[in-house]
Amino acid sequence: MTSAAGIQSELLASSKREELNKGHLKGTYVSLIACASMWLFALMAYLLNILKSHHLTGVSVAVLFLVVVNLATLNAINKNPQKRLFDNFFLVIVQLEIFGYTAIIYFCGDIEASYITLVYAVLIAYVGVIAQKSISFIVASLCAATYCLMFVLIHTGIIPHLNVFPGSSHSLKEQVVIILLVIGFLYTVAFISAASASLIKQNRVTLQRQNEELAAANNKLMHEIQLRIQAVDALQESEQQYRSILESAPDSITMIRISDGCYVQVNECFLQLTGYSRKEALGRTPFDLEIFFNSSDWEYLINILKEKGKINDLDIKLRSRTGKIIDTLFSARTLRYRGEDCLITIITDITNRKQAERELQESKNRYKTLTYNLNVGVYRTTSGSEAKFIEANPALVKMFLYQDRHEFLAPRVADLYQNPDDRKIFIEKLLKTGFVRNEELNLKRKDGSLFIGSVSSVVVKDKDGNVKYHDGIIEDVSERKRLESQIQQVEKMEAIGTLAGGIAHDFNNLLMAIQGNVSLMIYDLDSADRHYQYLRNIETSVTSGAKLTKQLLGYARKGKYQNKSINLNKLVKETLDTFGRTRKDITIHYELSEDLFAILADQGQMEQVLLNFYVNAADAMPTGGELFLKTGNRTHADIRDSLYEPESGSYVELVITDTGSGMDKKTQERIFEPFFTTKEMGRGTGLGLASVFGIIKGHGGYIDVKSQVRHGTTFKVYLPASGQTAVKATKSACRINNGNGTILLVDDEEIVLAAGSKILERLGYTVLEAKGGQEAVEVYEENRNKIDMVILDMIMPVMGGGEVFDKMKELDPNVRVLLSSGYSIDGQATEIMKRGCEDFLQKPFNVKKLSEKLNSFLS
Repeated sequence: MTSAAGIQSELLASSKREELNKGHLKGTYVSLIACASMWLFALMAYLLNILKSHHLTGVSVAVLFLVVVNLATLNAINKNPQKRLFDNFFLVIVQLEIFGYTAIIYFCGDIEASYITLVYAVLIAYVGVIAQKSISFIVASLCAATYCLMFVLIHTGIIPHLNVFPGSSHSLKEQVVIILLVIGFLYTVAFISAASASLIKQNRVTLQRQNEELAAANNKLMHEIQLRIQAVDALQESEQQYRSILESAPDSITMIRISDGCYVQVNECFLQLTGYSRKEALGRTPFDLEIFFNSSDWEYLINILKEKGKINDLDIKLRSRTGKIIDTLFSARTLRYRGEDCLITIITDITNRKQAERELQESKNRYKTLTYNLNVGVYRTTSGSEAKFIEANPALVKMFLYQDRHEFLAPRVADLYQNPDDRKIFIEKLLKTGFVRNEELNLKRKDGSLFIGSVSSVVVKDKDGNVKYHDGIIEDVSERKRLESQIQQVEKMEAIGTLAGGIAHDFNNLLMAIQGNVSLMIYDLDSADRHYQYLRNIETSVTSGAKLTKQLLGYARKGKYQNKSINLNKLVKETLDTFGRTRKDITIHYELSEDLFAILADQGQMEQVLLNFYVNAADAMPTGGELFLKTGNRTHADIRDSLYEPESGSYVELVITDTGSGMDKKTQERIFEPFFTTKEMGRGTGLGLASVFGIIKGHGGYIDVKSQVRHGTTFKVYLPASGQTAVKATKSACRINNGNGTILLVDDEEIVLAAGSKILERLGYTVLEAKGGQEAVEVYEENRNKIDMVILDMIMPVMGGGEVFDKMKELDPNVRVLLSSGYSIDGQATEIMKRGCEDFLQKPFNVKKLSEKLNSFLS
């Protein structure tokens, strides 16, 4: 707050500045009027030819100079309120004005008068404003001496001479007397001015003293006023602080007069809580406003006050103006307010907190319901090496085969691990990262049985960073791991099957070359020739090799040759009769369904499947045993519990069970791999069950195996039902017949191409050769009018048999093509057959098979 003395000083300074401004403003007006008058006088003198033009110019410049000086003075007064600075500045301004006036007189032609004016003006300015009475005579004398000096300088010619009185006839002596009179006059005027200045200054000192006394009185008065203002301000500040605290409080605060129970003060929070306005609340009682939800609560509060003298955080329900129920904590004390006994109440709105508590409880209930209904185990454990379970849901208790939650919480967590080191590694990882996701561990049930658990856990810490407990879930993934293992096994079998199919194809091409050349040699030899039997032996070996590749193709599911609707029961009986005669130490039992559905299958491959099952069963029972076979009708719903997801429809089930040595788990995982065998060297090729697997898959079926060491083995086969009547097998006679016509032989293997060409020529055909697809298209385009048929290899580099067939079709829609391949008719060959290819010839083939195909093809 600004002091009273400071305010008084500012008032005096402001009044002084205003006084000086007004005084000088008046002087400026007079000076400007005088300047204008002198300029008009000079103008008239110029017009009357009394004054020359350069004198008029000088007068005009001097007048303009005076105007600028006066305007600058006004501006300086406003910017320089300090007295000392203003007095110094004003002295300079006076001298500039005198200079201006002197210039005007000079340019009017009276130099002596200009001197007198200059000295007089300086004397008046100095003596009247600054000089003390004691030095006024010295100043006057100096002025007179200055004038005399200038007079001498004029008459000596140093300063240009102008008569004091132009045209005067006075002598020099008379003029000196006149000048002395003027000096005396000036001396008198200076003395009077100095005396007047001294008197004025004395009055000014008196006035200044009076002003100082007045200022002191004002300061005292201002101090007293300030003290009173401070007292009022303190009272207002205290009241304002009270109101600020009251209004800014987060809780509802009220003052209730004890004498009549009326509200005498309420804060804004209370008004917002209840919905009443301040005008509606003040002067009325809680009963008038119906604040309490239970009317008996007020009496209850009064009784507590009488007993304890205060109320602390009592749970009370209030009602707002709109009828809304509000949960509150009610506190109260008695105090004196404005001379009256009052009750101050503090009401805390806990409606949201109560709602949050209810929601929290509901959340706990939902969490409990959720965790208790989950199929995975949910737990909470303590930390440390001796950690124990704190919480566990029923699924976890059931997973470890305990009777109830109480029994499950008894053992240590480490007791449920198969390997204690696994627990240490798990905890180290958990504490290092703060969480673990899907860690697969070997866990131990109450009865000692093991299972694979997928464990996820997180560390829960307090605000200081200390570990409180571990939360987590455990899922029994034993079955899933088993299924994953089986899926991996299937995928491995698929990959091996692809490799086996490629090997069989290439091997058939090699056998074709051998078979072709042997057939040519036998064709020309008499049966009595000494080399004839050797060639027959080679042909027998080729046949054996072809059977081997047939098994490989069967495993690769590329061995369906002639599919037809057959009765599996009939096939089982026929094969069992043959097998039973070879192993009479094995007792055979079978239970065959009378209304068994027919299946669409290759009879030769189905016989191969059955015989492979019989042989494996016999090898597992070297000293004899029992073999059980059962057939029946099933639907896809009956076999859904297996690894695979069968397509909808009807199926024929074949179950083969033996009482042999059985297999362990590792052996079961590999039994369908080609070349895998448990027999000693020379007793098995390892292709038996591999070909069974491929044949069943190739027919759209499924196969399962279950076995235990020393408890036998059971195979279950499911084959899609055909919905057709079984067809009886027939055999046709095969003989070699010669033919005629032109045949285009296409193959990318030179040795196969050479052998095939020779056989066709021996059979009487004209042969055109093409090594590869592109060459075949070119040869056919040039000779299509004379080519009767095309024998086309299916698998060739660059351009395969399918693309070659399509291009030949474009050249000649009636082209006749016999497709040939080391693969079977299944798969790609079937697709080509659907596009118009007339027949299929499986490699390797001999002269009889080729002759039979050509005869039926060209007849």
